[in-house]
Amino acid sequence: MKKSKFRLMALMMALLLTLTSCSRESSLAPAETLPPPSAPYAAPIDDSGLDYERDVALYLPAKNGQTMLCFWRTAALRYDQMPAEAVLQLLLQEEGDGSAVPLKDYGSVSLAQGSAVTTAGHVCTVDLSSAALQMGIHELYTVCLSIATTLCALPDVRFVNILVAGNPVAMDVQNLLPLGALSSAEGENLVTRWEQLVAQRTGAGGIAAQTPLSSAAVLYFPLKSGSGIACEVRQLSFDGQNAQQLVYGLLDALSAGANDAANIPDMPDLRTMLLMAPEVTTLSSGRQSAAINLVPDALQRISSAGIDPVCFFAALTMTLTSYIPSLEQVVYRVGDSALTSLYSTIHGTIVLPGGMMTRANFGGLLTDEAVCYLSNGEKLRQGRLNLPASEACSPRALLTAVLATEGFPAGLTEDDVLGVAIADDTVLVNFSAHMADAIRTSRLNQRMMAYQLTGALVQRYPVRRVRFFFDGEAKNALDGDVMWAGEFLMDYVLCE
Repeated sequence: MKKSKFRLMALMMALLLTLTSCSRESSLAPAETLPPPSAPYAAPIDDSGLDYERDVALYLPAKNGQTMLCFWRTAALRYDQMPAEAVLQLLLQEEGDGSAVPLKDYGSVSLAQGSAVTTAGHVCTVDLSSAALQMGIHELYTVCLSIATTLCALPDVRFVNILVAGNPVAMDVQNLLPLGALSSAEGENLVTRWEQLVAQRTGAGGIAAQTPLSSAAVLYFPLKSGSGIACEVRQLSFDGQNAQQLVYGLLDALSAGANDAANIPDMPDLRTMLLMAPEVTTLSSGRQSAAINLVPDALQRISSAGIDPVCFFAALTMTLTSYIPSLEQVVYRVGDSALTSLYSTIHGTIVLPGGMMTRANFGGLLTDEAVCYLSNGEKLRQGRLNLPASEACSPRALLTAVLATEGFPAGLTEDDVLGVAIADDTVLVNFSAHMADAIRTSRLNQRMMAYQLTGALVQRYPVRRVRFFFDGEAKNALDGDVMWAGEFLMDYVLCE
């Protein structure tokens, strides 16, 4: 009888622990315990503890031209940097084992100067140097597929958009057929994929305006907040391939609004804002320029839609110059006047000589998304934050953005994040003494704060646990009921 009672009590205790689980999977759920006598990790004093190594897949074309072959290599990476550029540099140097063709054998393949690799919205944009134009079209396409297949093997990348010297490239000598956004070719027959692309070319004696086209394009949208732009990829169909048709098709796609990108306002009908048909002309350099003439009240319509004008024109310019072959610039007119400047309460005044806009004007506005948990004081709701694309991988930037959301004391800034490190499956965060004092005096729900921070970190990084320090110390409590010195796993029971 005593044994039966003991087994029953043990079973009830196990059930109780299961019910108080703070994870979607019971294997991740710790019991609520006192903190260990001594913390196994030291508080980070800076962000130097974010280095790591990872095996990555590099794809090169097989010598028979049929498939992509995979070569596993170890990459030295950092958690606060997107891995795409480091992985791409490894690919450019990869020799293979004799069964594949190294990319250097196709010609000079190198990255353009500046910010040549950017990841946002599950799209990696790669800007190759102008030397890539010396390759034949088939060779260039094969190199691009190798790059796309390699980068799409990374967790945050689904499509790759490749530019050469800052401009989209064509897959035909007439400069009509866009390369578009590429997906992975892993496991695919490369000959078949090439033939499918070539089948969309305007044939000899054919009329481009009567040659249908279907391909993936990167679309950029302004954010509701006016702080920047976001992007997504969509499969588009065009009635024809002349540049004007491509402009119309992209405008229609933007007018339909975003499918996947978060925090995007309703878009106006862009066709109704055109004063006349768009024109695309060839410059003396051989590149192209698009002229967009808008109705006199276009800026008022944009503002009435709740859209920041700088972000609006950034999204439109980035969309057009990411897809239409050789399109280098877009020149805008509003009514009878060139749009020579833009004013935004957020971004100030941007001077645009002659109304000309290029990707270089707006690259800094691109954002990427991070999962966050927003608090109403009692429950957490999953949402998405937009961070600058150049910082979206940084735990420091993520924490700073979370601290600015509702449920945290006012006045917390990046300076309150003294250091971040990742060790094993644990994120270590060292906050300032100022933040500890702000939490003590705020009378806000400390449990919500702890799990808002924990949730954002475990969603973003390959970790299960978070440990918090304040000014280098593990604090048992901050005049509340949360054991801050303990180990945190995400408590999904708190989520709506």
